[in-house]
Parts: sequence; C-alpha cells; structure tokens
Amino acid sequence: RRWPCVDLDDRSFEDLKASLRLQVDSGFDSLTVFGLLTASSWLPDLQRTVPATRRRRVRVLLDEAHRLGLKIMIKPHIAYWGSPFAWRGEIAFDTEEQWRRFFETYERWITMVARLAKDCDAFVVGTELDRTVHRADDWRRVIAAVRSRFGGHMTYAANWTHYEQVPFWDALDVIGI
Repeated sequence: RRWPCVDLDDRSFEDLKASLRLQVDSGFDSLTVFGLLTASSWLPDLQRTVPATRRRRVRVLLDEAHRLGLKIMIKPHIAYWGSPFAWRGEIAFDTEEQWRRFFETYERWITMVARLAKDCDAFVVGTELDRTVHRADDWRRVIAAVRSRFGGHMTYAANWTHYEQVPFWDALDVIGI
C-alpha cells in the first residue's frame, strides 16, 4: 500500500500522531504530504511563501513519519482561489515579463519547500500546471534548482488530460499523473 494522503491544515494537525500511527498500524508504509501552501488571496506576482508556523508543522510531520518508518513524498500545490484562474491548470500569462516573474517566484517558493523536504523520499516539483508545461526551459531550470536542494526521487504531477504534453519528463525520475 502506497502514498495515503494527509492534508496538513489546522484541524488535522492536532490528530497528526494518531493519524500517522493508524496508517502504520493499517499496513501503509508511505505518506504523501500536500497542502503545504494555503493562500487567502492571489498576489499579482504569484509570490509564494509558507508561513513559519506551517514550516514547523511540516517538520513535526516529517520527523514523526520518519520515526514511524514511513516513506514520504512531498506534493506542493499552488493555491489559486482568489485568482483570475478557475484552477491551477489554467495558469497562463500574456507577456514574457509575466512568465519570467511567475517562474522566478515559483522557483523561489518550490526550492524553499524542497529545502524543508530535503530528507524525504520523493518530491513533486509541480502539480497540474497544464498551461505552463510548454515552457520546457523554465521547467528544466526549476527542476535543476530543486535537484540541487533535494536528493530523493522527483516528479511532476501532470493532470491526466495533459501528461503527454510534458516535454521535460526526461529531467525527472518518475512520470506522475
């Protein structure tokens, strides 16, 4: 059994240790952590941060999961609510400057998360960003930056409708759909 998902929100954090123990007792050997980013508004420059409180909670989760012998995959998501996009798969820009700014801020955010996840087993460098995958050079730069901070397996989580359009699978370890 692989990769049961536990969202790391305020409510679930209180039951964290009991939940992890239940997963181990149920025979699971791996855990996917998602929901590292929560944003109440969409910033025009797409700058992403993970508050210190959430970083501490993630660290507690990772330490406890490792103590219990679980393998861990980190799957960061971009929050899109409050944005002009109906979902993350619609994120796209009109100008080269907007694309540059997006990938610069995305790289800063995703590498910060990768540093936090440095001792995990797997890392998802992007999730369902369908309208960005044609920017292969930008994605390869992001992947290289993450790889310099994270030593485990890496993938991109493609939406099932767009996995054949991802031109940078060769820069990753696993195809993620």
